[in-house]
Amino acid sequence: MTSTVRRADIDGLRAIAVLTVMLFHFNANWLPGGFVGVDIFFVISAYLITGRITAMIYDHRFSLTNFYVRRIKRIFPASILVFLVTVFLASQLNGLLLPDARYVLGFVFNMHTSNYFTADGSVNFFLHYWSLSIEEQFYLFWPLLLLPLLLMTNQRLARVLRLYPLVLIILIAVVCFALSIKWSLDPISHANLYFLSIPRFGEMACGALIAILPPMRNVQWVSRLGVYAGMGLLLISCCFLGEKYYPGWRVLLPCAGSSLLIYFSMANTCNPTWIDWLLTRRMLVFIGCISYSLYLWHWPVFSITRFIGGEAIPTQFFIPLFALTFLLAILTYHFVEKPFQRSTSRSTIVFPTFTVMNGLVLCLLLSLTGVETLGIPPVIGKRYTNVTVNGQNMRLTDGWVAPCFDRTFPNPTRTTVDNLCELGAPHVKSTVLLVGDSHAAALGALIDAMGKKEGFRATMFAVGACQLSEDGMAHRAPTVVMTPERIKNCDTMLRFIRDNHQYYKAIFVANAFNLFSGNFNVFTKQNDPPPIFKLDSLRRIAAKTPIYFFYDEPVIDRSIQRSPLFDYLGIQLGANVIPHGEEGNVVIRNLISKEPNFYWVDLSVVYNQFKKDRFMYDGWPVYADTNHLNGNGGRVLAKIFLSSKSN
Repeated sequence: MTSTVRRADIDGLRAIAVLTVMLFHFNANWLPGGFVGVDIFFVISAYLITGRITAMIYDHRFSLTNFYVRRIKRIFPASILVFLVTVFLASQLNGLLLPDARYVLGFVFNMHTSNYFTADGSVNFFLHYWSLSIEEQFYLFWPLLLLPLLLMTNQRLARVLRLYPLVLIILIAVVCFALSIKWSLDPISHANLYFLSIPRFGEMACGALIAILPPMRNVQWVSRLGVYAGMGLLLISCCFLGEKYYPGWRVLLPCAGSSLLIYFSMANTCNPTWIDWLLTRRMLVFIGCISYSLYLWHWPVFSITRFIGGEAIPTQFFIPLFALTFLLAILTYHFVEKPFQRSTSRSTIVFPTFTVMNGLVLCLLLSLTGVETLGIPPVIGKRYTNVTVNGQNMRLTDGWVAPCFDRTFPNPTRTTVDNLCELGAPHVKSTVLLVGDSHAAALGALIDAMGKKEGFRATMFAVGACQLSEDGMAHRAPTVVMTPERIKNCDTMLRFIRDNHQYYKAIFVANAFNLFSGNFNVFTKQNDPPPIFKLDSLRRIAAKTPIYFFYDEPVIDRSIQRSPLFDYLGIQLGANVIPHGEEGNVVIRNLISKEPNFYWVDLSVVYNQFKKDRFMYDGWPVYADTNHLNGNGGRVLAKIFLSSKSN
């Protein structure tokens, strides 16, 4: 069974873990498997906590209340400090991240990091909290499972109960690793496997296992072999593993490696190996001591740098960013971590403080994001903050001229839809039908301005993720937008078009054509089969009514918003088109180029201007997220296009 004395070699192993993670997050090409540092942390943490709990139980000194008090003192102060700083910066840079950030406070953030509409992982300022959430989930129930050991005061039960933790840990490890390996073989499940708690609980069971095993003594060659084997497995993991197929069975390598190092290093105190010598160097021990603060700070520093400057951080930023991270970590360790850990405050102070502080921070977040389900809008930063709730930008439609976007029509008649969904010139008969998804709704301002200028009236019928080009819901649409109501409304819209298209002089189609970027999915950044363009069904419509396809807005590399802070500092942030972000337009234009009664409306002149200005206009963003015009953008697009020669 483990000793509760602090071990320098474990601090050294912590240092290796955090440094590998930092190197990987700075540039994954430098250390392709550096992410396994998190797995090392899981093993170390479970080893130390399990050893402490069991030792105190056997000594009849364990208190569940004191355990949770110590966890709060250890984890919460530094975590909430970094969290508050990051929340403020997110409110100025990318409010789309804030709704999911609320789950950090409940230690369930790992369950909400796969939200489709949040920024990519590399620029999600809160992403590193997934591992902290898993650790705290484990420690919420782990001491409860070990409480039966308190019955060891009964001599009859003592012999049986000494085997209880061993059986329990092995059971958890076998079940969790088995499920992890099974899920990793399923392409559908594997997409969300990385952040799941159950596979990671298996890793923590490895640390718990070595904590309850009796120490090995007097077999020097075995212990030395174990240390070398452990370091070898860690080196292989750091250099050759990849995130794409992780965790699965591959997670066994770093878990076994770190477990071997921890367990067998205890037996080498008299005759240490060079690995033991290395792990106990003063510099590594110091880095291990501040590793928690380093982990908390490094990710916001790196991800915010990526958000501002681009996906790849220039190599010349290595020293400044690492220096900044170490400075913040050292200050946090000395002025936040250590004072709170040494604090003698008891549960009567700690629990209420923890609860009240979490409540206040939650209120701050709710004031920034609003409460969509209750219809409560944000009260801070309304005019400049992009916020998404439940997968949808909460103010995506603010400023849109979209009278019938996502509107439910049980049995729509042409007269009803024409009267309720009008755009353009008033008091004339509707001669144009504008259809599509949210990208059609975003173009409402353009069609409205065109109609008023040229004297025609248009009817809008748009449903999120509904593609006339695919004759149904978009093949590459994220599951979060594929609601039963939208699927039903999409069927209604398509049926309305088939039944009524002949009564209009033109059909305007505006869809997310960026989804047609060949084999490359611009949202998942992965290769997958392209959608099928339903040419035959469109031909049947075009035989009687000409169809005009509108150039789709390109996909940009970040969600931008106006920041009062950065505006005051004279810094204007913008965005750029991602690779393949406009290729869908080329695909669609080529598909319709030789078809009779198919026409292409080229809006590239406007988007070229947007690209030149990095998708800002007069200091304000023209996009609501990475692929939708906001209200300002719709008006600006109409202004530029209608004044250009190309229209």
